[in-house]
Amino acid sequence: MADNLQLIPVPQQVETGGGHYELPDDLSIQAKTGSPLYATASKELQAVWTPDGGCIRFRSSDDAPPLGLNDFVQAAEGYALVIAAEGIDIWACDPAGHFYGAMTLKQLIRQFGKRLPLLRIGDAPALRHRGVQIPLAQGLTEYRSAYFKHLVPILAGWKMNALYLYLESYFDFPSVPHLGGPGAMTAEDARELDALCKSYNIRLIPSLNVLGHCGDILALQKYHHLIECGPDKDFRTASTYTLCASSPEVRALVDAMLTDTMDCFSSEIICIGGDEVSNLGECPACRANVEEKGKLGHYADYFSRIKKTLNQRGRKAGLWGDMLIKHYGPSSDEERQYAIDALAEGTIIYDWHYRGGSPHTLRMFRDAGFETIACGSTNLVYSSSVDCDQHRKLTALYRDAITYGALGGVTTAWCNMYGLHEEQVNVLTSVSGCLLWSGTENDRKPISFAEDFERAYSLQRYGFATNALVEYWHALGDREGPVLKPLTPLNGVDIRKCLYHTDNVLMMWKCYSPILTNHNLANYEEGVRFARSLWNRVEEAISGCRDPYISLQSAPLLMHEHLLRRFKMTEAVYGYYDAAARIQYENRR
Repeated sequence: MADNLQLIPVPQQVETGGGHYELPDDLSIQAKTGSPLYATASKELQAVWTPDGGCIRFRSSDDAPPLGLNDFVQAAEGYALVIAAEGIDIWACDPAGHFYGAMTLKQLIRQFGKRLPLLRIGDAPALRHRGVQIPLAQGLTEYRSAYFKHLVPILAGWKMNALYLYLESYFDFPSVPHLGGPGAMTAEDARELDALCKSYNIRLIPSLNVLGHCGDILALQKYHHLIECGPDKDFRTASTYTLCASSPEVRALVDAMLTDTMDCFSSEIICIGGDEVSNLGECPACRANVEEKGKLGHYADYFSRIKKTLNQRGRKAGLWGDMLIKHYGPSSDEERQYAIDALAEGTIIYDWHYRGGSPHTLRMFRDAGFETIACGSTNLVYSSSVDCDQHRKLTALYRDAITYGALGGVTTAWCNMYGLHEEQVNVLTSVSGCLLWSGTENDRKPISFAEDFERAYSLQRYGFATNALVEYWHALGDREGPVLKPLTPLNGVDIRKCLYHTDNVLMMWKCYSPILTNHNLANYEEGVRFARSLWNRVEEAISGCRDPYISLQSAPLLMHEHLLRRFKMTEAVYGYYDAAARIQYENRR
């Protein structure tokens, strides 16, 4: 029976026995008070069963935990769930543990209905911090409250406890009116979503950029002069996206943005960016500091001041790690120690690696005394559908995170626009939840994208009893699959660029005419037809699906079908053109 459980994440320990417990019609939940998580747990259980009696009991860690499960009960966010003939009990030492026990029970009810197997579950997270990032800044994606209200309970079901919003400056800062622009998240939106996240044991964490990636700020005439550039350049024509780290005006602007952010978000962590800073030390003031302290010291000075501003209000600064890695190597021992002393206390490093593990950098930050979070990616920015191979890279990275004592992990999505949406790669968020909670060495964890995981995901996410949706993803997203293989080597984001990144209707033909030759065009066409047949199977199951966003999964298929028609149309038009040209220039004498 334990091998047949369709749970995501998979519990650390499961013991099953014979027999079943029949949920009574008058089932109720004996919830505790003092935390909104108990009300949320009751609401989530009521979504799969209608209770009105007294059967599910939340017990404290002092209330005689079951033999052999006490370690799970004593762990932060851990729990013990026992389904016995007498009823259902959940032990935990904190409200989060009770909540996650209820989320596991909800999945059991979704799988088995009213007749639950008798079992004992002991469970606790492998990593403390388990997050996902949704980008809004890139493409200025409008904030939609309804979608996030839909997403938060799903993330909680995967036992994620952090939701990052990648904002850069795309936020309606009360102190900096009109900076965000139309569609930006407002202060009221932030407070509303923050409260919802708290009720699901999720921290809502804003992610700004206050040095690099500031193109939207610098595009405004009011702030264009704050750009970092040398004295020999005209700032009006400079094309970098970096703010001047020495400018008092920049400091005032950044402080206003941070104050508003802290007023709107309750999270202990405020991410301040710092990644991919293309140019440092070009203006005279910045150059003087670089000459004295090196680029690493100059970078540390800028963010140390911001970190102290956050620390004074009880917050920690979140800083991307790539620039520290870049400047750490060429720096002297004294310069390295200066940066560590300036930043380590009160700063969390986000060490991002999207192509697999990175033991050397995680070890480097650990040894330097930084709290570190390993960051993987859904590969949304480089894909045309779900990148089914991305789970291997996430597994390698989060294995290293556990090995080198990282605080946790965050799976990022980038460029939530141009025909793809985070919702379409939510399965990779589920994979991440499984890895971050269950660990990478749990013997019972489903291997990502193996049949057991796919079956569990299809059931728990959409209520599907078949794997039709996952088979559809494989057909569209596998690099060696029937749709993408004929497009090699342009089988990543290039296909999206032919539709969403251009208004040139001939772009598909221009890019792929050297590739779709011989049998490749026929193979591509056959692959698209096969994907359509799989989607037709998905549509048969959709009638019973309550998820309002399931139809978004058809978008990659529609893109391929449209571009295939466009390619064949262009070939036909060129054929007619060539025929006309031959007649026009034919010597009829």
